[in-house]
Amino acid sequence: MSTSNDDRLPPANTGNLEADHAINAEISYFNRTGNMLALWAVLDVIAKFGVTVPTDVVNEFAKIGAKMVGHALKGTIGARDLAADLVLGTRNSSGGSVFKDYATHATSRAIIQRVRQLLLQDLEDRQSTPGASSYGVQTRVYEKVAEEFGKELETIKRLFEEDDKAAEVFGYGVLKRKISGVADI
Repeated sequence: MSTSNDDRLPPANTGNLEADHAINAEISYFNRTGNMLALWAVLDVIAKFGVTVPTDVVNEFAKIGAKMVGHALKGTIGARDLAADLVLGTRNSSGGSVFKDYATHATSRAIIQRVRQLLLQDLEDRQSTPGASSYGVQTRVYEKVAEEFGKELETIKRLFEEDDKAAEVFGYGVLKRKISGVADI
């Protein structure tokens, strides 16, 4: 379930790049899926970093609060179940589990982050070693991450490349240019 363009939350800009990266990964997931657990994850991130909650995230929680209070004031039968659906975003219209979907998202984000970390580390290592070859670097990184996460190499490659396309970030393009001559990119 993707949210309409009018309902999409904008990226956060807290002034803390690490916090913004983590918050924006969750906001992006929320914008694509409507999964409320991503907004709860934003609250977790802001608590860890001590940054301010983005106004648009506060507004989403205010909508939930207003609906819950409305149920209480109207004496809505089944309000408790409705409140759980509002707070957790657990109304499974597609039959799937928002908890399972979120867990899959979190694992995918960790895999992508690890691939980027290892590619950057390799780049730094090669910059300090003149003449070092970049041939096969990406495949070796995929293999290492696949082993660490107990996944197939093709799964790691697919997740990383899908993230690059979906996010439309320049970071991976910069890495590709820096790792020039790699046949398996």
